[in-house]
Amino acid sequence: MPNIRIMVDSASDLEEKFIEKYGIQVMPCHIETQDGSYLENVDFTADDLYAYVDAGNPVPKTSQITAIEWMEAYEEACLDGVEDVIVITMNSAASGTYAAAGQGAELLREERPDLAEKLTVRVVDSTGFSVPIQMAIYRVMNLIDHGASAREAEAYLNEWFSHQAILLGICSLTYARKSGRLSTVAAFVGEVLGLKPIMLLHTKNSVVAKARGERAMIDRLAQMYVSMAEDPKGDYVIAYGGPDKSRVKLLIAAIKKLGGGSPLFVNRFGPCVGMNAGPETVGVGFRAKDPL
Repeated sequence: MPNIRIMVDSASDLEEKFIEKYGIQVMPCHIETQDGSYLENVDFTADDLYAYVDAGNPVPKTSQITAIEWMEAYEEACLDGVEDVIVITMNSAASGTYAAAGQGAELLREERPDLAEKLTVRVVDSTGFSVPIQMAIYRVMNLIDHGASAREAEAYLNEWFSHQAILLGICSLTYARKSGRLSTVAAFVGEVLGLKPIMLLHTKNSVVAKARGERAMIDRLAQMYVSMAEDPKGDYVIAYGGPDKSRVKLLIAAIKKLGGGSPLFVNRFGPCVGMNAGPETVGVGFRAKDPL
């Protein structure tokens, strides 16, 4: 097996058992609150986020992982004997993390050329966020386990992410309004009319549909998945916000009713996604039939 290490930022929301199985290194994003600075999923979880905001505090902000932090991670990998690092970052159109990961490799070449010559760093833009990244890693690790090189793995990921779609249904617009992602007027009108937006998270995130009522939104999510997916009967993942899994069960049932199967992975959004979408969210990630 090639000596390859996968690194991701914490906005990938990978399951802990998945991280351990494949030896993935997770770089935590910074969460800035009025009380101080925290690290995502290290000392500030999604539950911490919702409790903090519910207590009347403003929605926290995020700050990206610095180039120096990336350089130090690469240095550590090199000292561990790793020859290739593949970094998968959150959407480069919404965050500077992708650029910082590349700058970290440049810093390594400047500060530790003796190590840099032993290590190849490949930075890949996931074009999205959260649990769908886990599906891409699952697939590429299978290729690596069967002898694929780091270059082949990088090419596979770039092609995969050009098709990766995340459809996110938002049941409450409170967090979108508080975080500034949606204007107060738009949020108010949406709440009054009972409109639930469905967003496509891929590079420039956009609202692609609206449904009146939560159940109609979930049915619409399932219909859009079936119409957009390369293989509606194939692999997909489910991501959700708060601890309530009722929407997850309804979405899976709606997909199965249309001929789909069970999800490959189901996991919660972490604070980075949660602070913009809130706890009352559910989404489906999959490979679209056409590049997005």
